[in-house]
Amino acid sequence: MHELMLDDKRRLIQFSISAVVFFICYAMIHWADKNLPPSLDQEIAALIFITVGLSAFFWAILLQLLYILSRLFK
Repeated sequence: MHELMLDDKRRLIQFSISAVVFFICYAMIHWADKNLPPSLDQEIAALIFITVGLSAFFWAILLQLLYILSRLFK
């Protein structure tokens, strides 16, 4: 974690990837709602997209906090 705090380029790349994954998951939840018939498959797909999207969101927030901390300690 300390290495990630000091490496601006790596942190920015991971932040960008996390943001893209979050928005793709958001779009996939909408897709599952509109294109899959109401069933257990739709619920499982939505659950997977929500789980992955939340993980990406929290990782992006953590990286943003690391960015703020790295700026404070430089």
